[in-house]
Amino acid sequence: QSVSCNCLEAGESVLVSAHTSAGKTVVAEYAIAMALRDGQRVVYTSPLKALSNQKYADFRAKAASGMFACEPEDVGIVTGDVQNNPDGKVIIAMTEIIHNYLYSNTAYFDDVGVVVFDEVHYINDPERGKVWEGAIVMLPPRVTLVMLSATIPKAEKFVAWLRAVKAPREVGL
Repeated sequence: QSVSCNCLEAGESVLVSAHTSAGKTVVAEYAIAMALRDGQRVVYTSPLKALSNQKYADFRAKAASGMFACEPEDVGIVTGDVQNNPDGKVIIAMTEIIHNYLYSNTAYFDDVGVVVFDEVHYINDPERGKVWEGAIVMLPPRVTLVMLSATIPKAEKFVAWLRAVKAPREVGL
């Protein structure tokens, strides 16, 4: 975890691939706190509505506890049928929504410093993978990516692809 946090502080994107309950979310939370500290917004993407709803509740609670430098009201959510504070400081969104925003509203990302892709192994999904790939490729190069997965196969190959599409940014593994 400390290596990932050092990479984030250096402005590098990271892929955290570890089994469930190994602490991947701690790296994402560090990235969120870092971005808020630096006056930037954060987008946390997930492939599942249930996971988005869970993260929304979790992050509002963390904001209320003082863990994040924002208020619970600064945490927003955007899914297919729920939209609450889509311009907040920390946004939880379905990956498809972010993909659509990148096509229709690129200004939305002007002050976004970090995008977290939870369950990034969905990039290998035959039906939904193109959405994940497109979102990663279309994000501005200055945006730090935090990619989390318990099951991403061939992580080194994935990082090589990330380096190729996000150059000159570095991606730590």
